[in-house]
Amino acid sequence: MYNVNASLPLLDLARSVQVDWNQSSPKVHVGPMLSGEKLVDNLQFRQELEQKEPEALGGEMEGHGLYVAARHSRRALDHRQGHQ
Repeated sequence: MYNVNASLPLLDLARSVQVDWNQSSPKVHVGPMLSGEKLVDNLQFRQELEQKEPEALGGEMEGHGLYVAARHSRRALDHRQGHQ
């Protein structure tokens, strides 16, 4: 499990969008998200996640794949450049 924080400029952008939208627009929620390779379609598993990470606003799968690919690419680049 990884705990990855968003950059401050990205968080500031998300918060500014929330302020600029009028009342009839969708509401933007800024906070932690769970991301993983497993589809959570089991109520018991979802409840376990909610207990472990009560501050999480929701979950998704695509970010996990992107993060793993970027991490793998970075490791390969570092290895080729002689950094460990």
